[in-house]
Amino acid sequence: ALRKLEAIGERSKRKAWGDEPLPESSKLQKAWKKAFATHPVTKNRISELSLIAENLGIHPNLIEDAVNGPIDITHADDIPIEHIRFSISRFSGADPLLGDVDEQDTMSYLA
Repeated sequence: ALRKLEAIGERSKRKAWGDEPLPESSKLQKAWKKAFATHPVTKNRISELSLIAENLGIHPNLIEDAVNGPIDITHADDIPIEHIRFSISRFSGADPLLGDVDEQDTMSYLA
């Protein structure tokens, strides 16, 4: 599920930003994000969950498939474009020409 959520987020960001490259965050923004992160990065979370599964006696093939198997997100909804564009611009300083975005509604969605 973690890999699937990450894949949906990445696909949604690409669709929201179009052909333009995603804006880069500044060093300060990256440091701030890292300092105040509430969860480890997905790769580390998956590693920890794999160890737990091993200790519980889950078959190694099932763990391998969960960690490295194919991800099917063809039927998963994207995150709404307005929310992605707002999030990217909010945390990168870029101006994606958002138009009418309700900041309160967007922030409650991202929370």
